[in-house]
Amino acid sequence: MRRHANISCYPGETCTFIGKPGTATRLLLERLLREAEIDADPASGSVVDSHRAVAAAVAAGAVDAGLAVRAAAVALDLEFLPVLSEPFELAVAERDVDLATPLVDALARAPVARRIAALGGYDLSETGSTRRAA
Repeated sequence: MRRHANISCYPGETCTFIGKPGTATRLLLERLLREAEIDADPASGSVVDSHRAVAAAVAAGAVDAGLAVRAAAVALDLEFLPVLSEPFELAVAERDVDLATPLVDALARAPVARRIAALGGYDLSETGSTRRAA
């Protein structure tokens, strides 16, 4: 995981939570706020169901900022400040590896890779590679 920007609130400012409790993005936000020693009430704020909905809340002025993927911000012509980068892997039971092969192969093909790269913010250098869990 690679850090990029800092999470901070100004004195007297309210940090509003957006996102379903327990989702990876929400857990990341809560962790970053704790690490920054920002006291925020996770019960406050609205619950939205997607990165696009977070971006829409920012675009509408309902919130000043929110955690979302670059593609959601770009789609709504918002500024994007990277907070961190992390790898994503597809976990498959050993007995089902063959079932995942068409998906892994498709992701590694040039036409699909170009479409993903066009979204911005994705490192495809290891797409299509496989490894066994230790």
